[in-house]
Amino acid sequence: MNLSTMEGVLSKEAIEKNVKETDELLLPVMKAGKEKWPEMSDYFFVMRANIRAVNDTLAAFHGIELKCDDATYPLNI
Repeated sequence: MNLSTMEGVLSKEAIEKNVKETDELLLPVMKAGKEKWPEMSDYFFVMRANIRAVNDTLAAFHGIELKCDDATYPLNI
């Protein structure tokens, strides 16, 4: 399910699962993709920034603690 459409549809537990999986699995892979495929780094930057914004908003709204490894976020996207 799309992160931006799960609010009001999924249970809090399902939202928490999706938010944590996005933070721990998807976002790090996208960050690594910027380095592995430098010709696509702009694409990865934009996609990661947008996904991160929605994910962080859901986490804040539901009180979900994330493992964010980006000490300078949002500058280190």
